Amino acid sequence: MKVNLPLDETTFIITSDVPWSHKDTLQQAIALELSKYSKVIFLNPPVLWKPSSGFAGTKHTFRENNNLVIIPYQHLFPVRFFTGFFTYLNDYFTTRRIKKYLGPGSLVIYWRTDKFRLVKSTVGRKSFAIYHVISSGLGKAYDLELAVNSDLVVCIHKKDLDEYLNYNIQSILVPPALIKDTTLTNDSSISVPDSDYLMITGDINSGFDIGMMIKMAIDFPALMFIICGTVCLKSREDVDQLVEFQSLPNVKFVGTLSDSHYNEMLKNATMFCLPFRVVTENDLYKFPIILPLYLSARKPIISTVDPMIKNQDKVGFLLVSSDSEIKENINKILERRVSIDNEYAGQLLKEFDMKGQMNVILNKINSSLN
Repeated sequence: MKVNLPLDETTFIITSDVPWSHKDTLQQAIALELSKYSKVIFLNPPVLWKPSSGFAGTKHTFRENNNLVIIPYQHLFPVRFFTGFFTYLNDYFTTRRIKKYLGPGSLVIYWRTDKFRLVKSTVGRKSFAIYHVISSGLGKAYDLELAVNSDLVVCIHKKDLDEYLNYNIQSILVPPALIKDTTLTNDSSISVPDSDYLMITGDINSGFDIGMMIKMAIDFPALMFIICGTVCLKSREDVDQLVEFQSLPNVKFVGTLSDSHYNEMLKNATMFCLPFRVVTENDLYKFPIILPLYLSARKPIISTVDPMIKNQDKVGFLLVSSDSEIKENINKILERRVSIDNEYAGQLLKEFDMKGQMNVILNKINSSLN
């Protein structure tokens, strides 16, 4: 990594609203990359408070490698009561625990992606604060406080950058890196379909427009819909819709796959889909973390959200906002009327290189400190 920071004397503290798991997230990928050069402390978000929460510290602390330790947020007090005061206490005791794992160097870099926790607490060393806006939400929780008080704000979407520049001139645009989706098991019973198939991968959550997915599968009965990932739904309505979607004969949930099988499914897909629910204008402007992986497969992508990447038509990115546009574009793909400029796609993918992105951010930190 070509940076002038003394990485071997630096400890990174990464706060995350997504827990460490078998699935790659941007927060997890950043932690793993930084741990190649520095000490990294990854702070898992709290679980639901209960009287025994105070005993979770040691039990749920583990090392991913020699430089990377994952520790739980100390959720000692229920923040539903006296929110400000109890959040302060939880942050205080969490910071005390973090101090036990600090590296020997003098510099601490806070890499905050969580809008709720460890917003103000410090460990008493020379420090630098990054606010990484992975999930848009201007004004939510401590968002504005983080934006104003951080030394650097990193945005993954151009529209976010335009907004955060109003609060912190030290805001930069760094799109999410290309991260490989790691999975659990190798199910050799799942074969790659011989016919055309649309692939959706990642967590199926409340942000997905399942009703739209049902209509697509009904409108195109000869097109297979392959869903690779896990279901993370809570509302009864969403669950009922998902059951209806799964019951369709051309829909297949394959769950989690080995890397080799997963890559084979990606390589042979006819198209990908980003079927997000769009209710407000803010919902429209989203940069899904999975998008660089889809782009790397060089296949058409149907999307209801606009990541504002350059020359979308050259990489087969098709933005849709109505049933008629969905039908029209799926037909174009099935008729092989959507072309992809492989040379341009290769150039675009360089923008999602993890090492390159870390160089940009770390050199920005270095120039700010000197």
